[in-house]
Amino acid sequence: MMAMSDQADAAAVIRTPRLALAPLAMRHAAPLFALLNDWDVARMLSEVPWPLRYEDVAEFLAKQPSASTDDFAVLGESGPIGVATVKKAGSGEPPRKMPRLGYWIGQRFWGRGLGTEAIGALVDYAFRTYPAERIGAGVFHDNAASRRLLEKLGFEAMGPGSSDSRSRGCAVETVDMQLARTKWAASLAAGR
Repeated sequence: MMAMSDQADAAAVIRTPRLALAPLAMRHAAPLFALLNDWDVARMLSEVPWPLRYEDVAEFLAKQPSASTDDFAVLGESGPIGVATVKKAGSGEPPRKMPRLGYWIGQRFWGRGLGTEAIGALVDYAFRTYPAERIGAGVFHDNAASRRLLEKLGFEAMGPGSSDSRSRGCAVETVDMQLARTKWAASLAAGR
C-alpha cells in the first residue's frame, strides 16, 4: 500500500483499509503535479493557480511542514492520489474558529470511495488531535461530489458564503459545511 520511501514517516502515518495519509514531502511533487494539473480538479480549489506550474507544487512542498496546517499526501497502492489538510483553529486571516478541512483527489481515482475513506480518516485525526467541538469545510457551490462526500460523513450545510478562487480568478459561492464532535462520535459508536 505505502511506497517504501514513505515508510520513514510511519509514525505520523494515518492508515485506512486502502490508503495511508503520510506527511507531505518533496518526493510527492511529481505525482501530485500530474494529478493537480487538471482543470476539473484545480477549479474546485481556492488556493491553486491556473495554469498550474510544477514550480507551484514544488514551492508549496518546500514550505512543509507548516505551523498552521497538518498536510498529508493521500497514498494508494501505487503512490499519491491526492492531498488532505487540517487547517488549525486560530490560523488564517481572519483566524479560524475551528479546524477546517481541505482536500482533493486526482480525477482518475474518483468514483471509488477513496475520497470518503481518506477524509473520514482525516476527520477522525482532527477530532483526536484538536479539542474543537466542530470541524468545518468549505465547498464551492458547483462541487456536488465534494458536498456529497462531506454529507456521507455527517457534515451539514451551515450557510452560504464566498471564497476567492485563484484558478478561476474570482470569488465563488461557497457552502460552509460543519460536523459536530458528538455526531461523529455517535456515528463511530454505531459502526460507521
